[in-house]
Amino acid sequence: MKILLTGAGGFIASVVLEKLLEQGCQVVAVARRRANIPVSDSVTFVQADLHHLTRMEDWSSMLRGVDAVINCAGILREPRKGDFDLVHFQAPKALVEACLQNGVERFVQVSALGTEQDGGFITSKHKFDDYLMRALPTAVVLRPSVVLSERGSYGGTSLLRALAALPYLLFIPGSGDQKIQPILLEDLASVVAQAATRTEDVQSLERSSGVAYTVGPEVITLREYLTLMRRWLKFPAAKLVSVPLSLIGLVAWIGQRLGAGPLNDTVWGMLQRGNYAEPGAYERSCEKFDYAPRSVKGYLQTSASFVQDRWHARLYLLREPIWLTLVVVWMLSGVAGIGAQPETFSPILKAMGLPEFLWRPMVWLTSAVDLALGVFLLSRRHMALAGQLMLACTLGYTLALGLLAPAVWLEPLGGLLKNLPLLCLLSVFLAVEKLR
Repeated sequence: MKILLTGAGGFIASVVLEKLLEQGCQVVAVARRRANIPVSDSVTFVQADLHHLTRMEDWSSMLRGVDAVINCAGILREPRKGDFDLVHFQAPKALVEACLQNGVERFVQVSALGTEQDGGFITSKHKFDDYLMRALPTAVVLRPSVVLSERGSYGGTSLLRALAALPYLLFIPGSGDQKIQPILLEDLASVVAQAATRTEDVQSLERSSGVAYTVGPEVITLREYLTLMRRWLKFPAAKLVSVPLSLIGLVAWIGQRLGAGPLNDTVWGMLQRGNYAEPGAYERSCEKFDYAPRSVKGYLQTSASFVQDRWHARLYLLREPIWLTLVVVWMLSGVAGIGAQPETFSPILKAMGLPEFLWRPMVWLTSAVDLALGVFLLSRRHMALAGQLMLACTLGYTLALGLLAPAVWLEPLGGLLKNLPLLCLLSVFLAVEKLR
């Protein structure tokens, strides 16, 4: 079979793609970046952004020879107002219209479990779910709860893993009684692939279509999940500390407005109200797809974690403080340099052998560069490039001062020596800058 897969480089879709290839399928992988897609003769990569695929004709050429479509595209955060509607409704709606025109009957939508109270993410997802079932009765909509992978994490599951890994203390939201019904990604991906590769006729497809809640076999509390995760990571038991829900809500609100941090309104809303299926939904899904997902609780109790799991868990929450520290250091350094008096910088520049008429312009120039790089990093656009430029500048400053005025290495407050840990911090930031 030939299957078109949207969001092919994402957390869920990457494993779905793996399952499809195991079944011998040809896959048209639609994603923004080639680096996230495996190199295979069975994969045709299409570089595209769903923000710009909102017309039926945008999809038509991709559907040539396609037997089924799997839509895994989604965004947890809305960078610009209206992005949820574009990515979760307008673009896949145009894809459905193209499917109808090209005679593609099989369509699998990977949606999400939740209610409209959970915000724009769920509202836009479910808006398309409703449209899809009206427009294409043979379609299948899958709504998972929290998705945990055997091999990694992303988004909300990365946040939960990081919380479980904090030293000495285990912070839980409120009482920690919020309920989730997690499923292993590998089991979810098998169901997605199975739903897309059905070989029944149209009447049979309609009978097996509809909304299915692809959740795990048990409902557990966040407190239990975090405790199990900490034990799985092989960290010693920690003291449970209840964090007021209002404080977590404030952190989520700040993260949402700044477009930064692992917590936002979407993730917090879904976790706060719980994320589990109605009674009987799990059994109906198992019967419809003839599958039995493994117990996440059992998996965490019996499987092994490795050093990369612990490193990721411990480093995850450090990414934003490192980013903020670098922004503050570079911006304040720039402001301080612009306002500095000659007696502050003249001894060093004189020791370097620079002519006096260049002292002030040199200080202003380097200060302006520092300030510009701080603002560049603050904008969160091309953060890797900003970090690389900071690393290059810091290395350049250190070499220039260290070679031309070696006495500064021995300053009592260690001004130049402090560049060495700064170089290390920048290297760590560049290592953890990408979230996927």
